[in-house]
Amino acid sequence: MVFLHSTLHGIEDKIGLVREVHALLAPGGRFAVVNWLPIPRELTIWLGLPRGPKQEVRMGAEATADLVLGAEPELRLERTAPLPPFHYGLIFTKDDGAIA
Repeated sequence: MVFLHSTLHGIEDKIGLVREVHALLAPGGRFAVVNWLPIPRELTIWLGLPRGPKQEVRMGAEATADLVLGAEPELRLERTAPLPPFHYGLIFTKDDGAIA
């Protein structure tokens, strides 16, 4: 399993990262992404201060799924989960290579 938390927005070569993760995963392996909701940073207040990246770089769950699945067709979206108050999570699974 590869777990990426609240950092995808800061990675310049996102497609390259997804391809590297795919290469690391064994068949049936999972790639979990937790990311910030695409809401203004000023609304993500924690302990009295705004948290997370600027809104311009935040990606919604659908955009993140499109990025991952577009970069690596052998990954499939297994699950999407809201992670209140400021995040969402996606779990992708690498195809096991079995012929259906």
